[in-house]
Amino acid sequence: MQHTKTADTPMPSTSDPIDTARPHLGATVPVALFRALRVNGMMTGLDAAIGDASTLVYSAGRTVGAPIGKDIAAKANGDLGAFLGGVVETSKVLGIGVISLVPGSLTDSGLTLRVDECVTCAGAEPMGKKICHFEGGFIASVVEGFTGKPAIATETHCNANGDDACVFHVDL
Repeated sequence: MQHTKTADTPMPSTSDPIDTARPHLGATVPVALFRALRVNGMMTGLDAAIGDASTLVYSAGRTVGAPIGKDIAAKANGDLGAFLGGVVETSKVLGIGVISLVPGSLTDSGLTLRVDECVTCAGAEPMGKKICHFEGGFIASVVEGFTGKPAIATETHCNANGDDACVFHVDL
């Protein structure tokens, strides 16, 4: 993945410990490796060990998303458009996916976000189920960072379920 500099997106430092330790490979990994670890290794292994691991993976997404959401919200200074722009840009830079607000979905009680090019499942063979629990937790806590209200993201569509994109409804 090539990093792109924008006004609000800092470039990775050349003194980053990962870049220093991996001078030829850098700080990124191929999506195929990520999926092998995330879907096959983590989900299958955790499901075998503890049963349904989706709650644990969703919680991990919340943990990762919380400081990111707070940071984007602070920069947006209460401006919803600026916040959503920050979410879109940050998600692209991190390689999570291309996030957009579903038109007409914003209400006082929630919103719906579409994730195209989802890192976990875009282009994957249909598995007959929704698998983007990490992304759901990430989205929920990022939205909480702006609204200050508890949020729950529910995946309603998923590439792995045969849909053309991942869609998350966020209840506030």
